[in-house]
Amino acid sequence: MRDLVLLCIGTDKITGDCLGPLVGSKLKQRKFPYPLYGTLEKPLHAGNLTEQLPEISLVHPDACTLAIDAAVGTKNHIGLVSLSRQPLSPGKGVARPLCPVGDISITGIINEASVSSEILLPYTSLYLVDKLAEYICKGILNSDLPQAR
Repeated sequence: MRDLVLLCIGTDKITGDCLGPLVGSKLKQRKFPYPLYGTLEKPLHAGNLTEQLPEISLVHPDACTLAIDAAVGTKNHIGLVSLSRQPLSPGKGVARPLCPVGDISITGIINEASVSSEILLPYTSLYLVDKLAEYICKGILNSDLPQAR
């Protein structure tokens, strides 16, 4: 079985983009046994992602990566979480797509997709983001992951 590595993507500076680092911080506080990158203290974001990914790949060459990030969607989908067997595309919701990240991915819909998505991100409800982060965190901790080596 391949090792698991979590990539919790986002920044602590914008409420609508802190879902990944918030999940990372919550998992670290609960002593998550797998390697994890991206917390509120040390975010993995657009400014350092392309630099960090090769370094992470060197340290964990055969790992299965689970990427976690916030996303925008339709008004009816705000608050939903999705799990995919596909990588995610960070920055896509604000028209600044970066390279695809992760072998599998989890996204939480934090706001409505629109031409002004980037402008709305700082005004996203922290309550909603925290609830989604807690839900994702509990889902990961309650999953059937094998014990870390």
